Amino acid sequence: MMSTKKKKYKADIILFIGTIALCVLGLVIIRANQEPGLTARIMGDGELVTTIPLGDDGLYILECDTNGYTVRDISDKELDDLKKDGFEYNDTSDYYVNILSVDASGIEVLDANCRDKICVEHSIIYNTGETIICLPHKLVIEVAE
Repeated sequence: MMSTKKKKYKADIILFIGTIALCVLGLVIIRANQEPGLTARIMGDGELVTTIPLGDDGLYILECDTNGYTVRDISDKELDDLKKDGFEYNDTSDYYVNILSVDASGIEVLDANCRDKICVEHSIIYNTGETIICLPHKLVIEVAE
């Protein structure tokens, strides 16, 4: 005959495995319903700055200074020049820079002058609802339909 303690332990294990199974099932359902996005919405400080079509290969520079956010196309040569000149993080500066790369596989941040560079380390995003966030620059990149 099983003791009460062993029955409770067995019930706890079944409950734990059941909870994990439900979580995994939920993730599978969410992933199955995600579709590749068509555009990326670039938002700075809560405001929509621009939308960029995914699939149009290109490099973009997102700059923010005291006048607000601006986005413009840049060439590979301009990117090389920027890297040579450097745009390092500076605590006293109000000048923010994020370099974005867009191609058929999605959008990513290639470089930024924020202090932690978490946005740069983030993988490429392409499914609707996926985001890249740069907290120091108050920047959100979200894939949309």
